[in-house]
Amino acid sequence: MFPIRGGAIGTGPDQFYVERDADKRVFGFLSQGRHCYLFAPKQSGKSSLAFHLQQRFREQGTCCIYLDLSTAFNIEDEQDEKQKASDICRQFLEELESEFSEVEECREGETDVLWPEEAVADPANLLIRLITKQLAPPGARRYVLFLDESDTIDALPPKPREGLVSTLVELMATPGERYPVTLCLLGSLPPASLRDWNDRLPKLLECKQINDFTREQIQVFLPAIEPVFTKCAPDDVLDACFEQTEGHPYLTQLLLHQAITIGDKDRKRLSRDLKKFVDANLISKPHFTLDSTEQRIQLPEFRDGLFLYKDLLEADIPGNEQDPQQIALYLSGLAAFRGFGEDQQLCPRNPIFSDYFDEDWLENIHKKTSAPPPVPNAHQAEPAIIALVDHTFCQGLDGKPAPYERKDNGRVLLEGNFYEFRLANPRTKRPFTLQLFREIRKTGGELWRNVARALVRVSGYRHASLPVIEDGGYRTSGNGADEKQEEFAYIIIQEGHVTLAESSDVIAAFREDKRHRALVQFSRLADALLKLHENRLIHRNLHPGAIDVVEIPEPKEGKADWNLKLTHFEMSDLVENRIRELDSRRKSLDAELGDEQLSFEKIQQLCAARSKEDLACLSPERLALLFRSRGVETLESLYSDVFSLGMVVYSWFIDDLPQEQLRKVFPGDNKKEYDRSAHKELVRSMSAAIKDVPAGEMPKKLKTLLTEMLDFDSPRNRPTIFQVVSEIARSLDDWSTEAEADRFIVAQGKRAFGQERAFGRPLPLLAAGEQTGAGTSRHSSQCCPYRRCLSGPGGRYRHRLHGALQ
Repeated sequence: MFPIRGGAIGTGPDQFYVERDADKRVFGFLSQGRHCYLFAPKQSGKSSLAFHLQQRFREQGTCCIYLDLSTAFNIEDEQDEKQKASDICRQFLEELESEFSEVEECREGETDVLWPEEAVADPANLLIRLITKQLAPPGARRYVLFLDESDTIDALPPKPREGLVSTLVELMATPGERYPVTLCLLGSLPPASLRDWNDRLPKLLECKQINDFTREQIQVFLPAIEPVFTKCAPDDVLDACFEQTEGHPYLTQLLLHQAITIGDKDRKRLSRDLKKFVDANLISKPHFTLDSTEQRIQLPEFRDGLFLYKDLLEADIPGNEQDPQQIALYLSGLAAFRGFGEDQQLCPRNPIFSDYFDEDWLENIHKKTSAPPPVPNAHQAEPAIIALVDHTFCQGLDGKPAPYERKDNGRVLLEGNFYEFRLANPRTKRPFTLQLFREIRKTGGELWRNVARALVRVSGYRHASLPVIEDGGYRTSGNGADEKQEEFAYIIIQEGHVTLAESSDVIAAFREDKRHRALVQFSRLADALLKLHENRLIHRNLHPGAIDVVEIPEPKEGKADWNLKLTHFEMSDLVENRIRELDSRRKSLDAELGDEQLSFEKIQQLCAARSKEDLACLSPERLALLFRSRGVETLESLYSDVFSLGMVVYSWFIDDLPQEQLRKVFPGDNKKEYDRSAHKELVRSMSAAIKDVPAGEMPKKLKTLLTEMLDFDSPRNRPTIFQVVSEIARSLDDWSTEAEADRFIVAQGKRAFGQERAFGRPLPLLAAGEQTGAGTSRHSSQCCPYRRCLSGPGGRYRHRLHGALQ
């Protein structure tokens, strides 16, 4: 009756739809042929509004087409920009044609539309011709095209995005009498950001925000409540829920569902039990609705709103829908616009959000961003490099304040080529990581290109356990006293870090609470790897030293908590290429490399493996390649990451790696020697320790999973990361107890309830009742786990970086 899926309300005969003011306004705009952009926070019911509008238009005989752009595009990294642009336009056309073919009144008797296999010189122009001449030619019929998850466009590379957006702009700019098509975009990006796609776009769109339910609007639920309650008036039930949610679409449905589950009670007891449910299931433990809001407010598009939130906690602010800070705070989900006209106010979203995102939370956020933990001074950068960083990034120009301040003396990742520094914003104290590349016409440039391409791609996924780029490009700067000009490249990544290898307290906390901490973090890292593997990216370098620990605000019970992020995977392709080159041409490297010698020590630095524990976590295939083992398989695959992940989480569930056996694996002090048989024995003893765990302490499914992940001799006998994510979720069923009713499930896609789509990819581990956000990729089971995808919003930081990579 209450299909809790994002902000949507079902459209079936036994379900309800909450009509809001935006429905009438947008229906009027689209009926007049005025193109629209509907924007709202996640879980606000954008998609259900689109479905409802389609229903109304079809009743009038208007042809409606709906596309979910989050699943529309696949990008081949190996292609050049011209081919990528052609492919994006082709894929858009194919998705469009597929939807048209399912709507008989749109293309009755039409033939298939074909796109040339080779790259097209002007894909945007061809796409326009095929749409307007063949797919949906002008005539008496009107078309309304809904493009949901339009944030996905922002994550496309510049050339493909330019081609697709120019097509949309051309369709919008064509007068209705010549081509009667009306577009409706739905997303969660600020309207001002659309200008970055195309300068003409904002002028062609009516931008309309979607607000939360009002108390009057949720009267539609009364028929579902009246048969259940006799001790409490149905209106009182709505009041009890609305007092907590203030119309948040998803939370309103969740609490109404819980009220019916609680059953017939008087108003006082019902309010008490609903409050207990909120405290136990939303405030006191991780929940997607709150977690996703916390993550979004820290994204570049919404971060400015964080400073306004401090004032909002003290008092409501007069609403201004044109104020970028207010719009950013609203789209993050932390605030809502209430009232109309001159009486409109910007308010905290609801009491649930105010209890969670309170002054203590805000203080912890600022503490986290202003006091980055120290980084070991191993491989400290030389003075000339430090001076270069200070001159370029830490000095203001023309009286303007410096953009960053340096927080450490840097670390050498590859001597002469690759350095890493801790930076912070002087005003907000928010930490960043600077990666600096020198000698960009030699190895440094090749390294930068590989790192940049991978990070641009990964940043678009917007995954909590993957890094996000803030800025990047290349510059020319003076080099100290002699003022010699030097070219260098750089990438700035959001957030500072301390690695898991340096965080014994974090591992101890995981080991103390295996079910709620260790298993949830295991699930998140596995899901991040699944994102990579779906797009044919192999980490190849996964160990505790390549996992960042980011402290998050403390939960209500006062225990510290963290989020783990994969790092250094972006170097894997170059490391692989260099090691293989070194192995095959040890004595004569390319002439262009000059006297540069890629020694094992340099490669080890690049792998960031600073301890024997780190090296032991690498797959046997990688170590065989790194140490040039003869007669052993060295071909790495997606299964190599699965082995490494199993090695990493072993210490969370069982114990530290056995030190005595570890010393036998790498007998020398300088880690230049590797004993494969000792490594195999180490892994065998770890597998035995897993099997020896008593049945009551860990689910059998989880023990089996960890053992299979550590298969030493046969990589293909290891599970895929897709299977790992699935098994983690299943093992939680065995771990639940009668005292813990919060059984975990693998959430389904938000439209799995309302549309005929089969999604086979399991999503991140969530508690019962939690939902995935828009921006989570969804795929059919036939293509999982390796289909490439591009999903989630991207940022403007990629523009310069993409241009520099050309």
